[in-house]
Amino acid sequence: MLKDSERYPEDTGGWAYFSIGHQQPPYQKLATKHPKERCAQCHIDRVGAEQDYVFSVNQPGLSREGDDARHNLEAAFPN
Repeated sequence: MLKDSERYPEDTGGWAYFSIGHQQPPYQKLATKHPKERCAQCHIDRVGAEQDYVFSVNQPGLSREGDDARHNLEAAFPN
């Protein structure tokens, strides 16, 4: 996640989402911004503006088990 309201004013709260190093080598030198549906929508649906779209370890309902773990893996390693 990168917050830059000047570069990404149309994005949720000025956040843009990227994935770097989540593929087999050779690694990309630059990453492209992910579409809203890939990353931002989950932050919108599950965290919201009140938390500036940032997940916290202490966030109620957030876990790294079950469906949450599956969704995290699917987002990091799309087919």
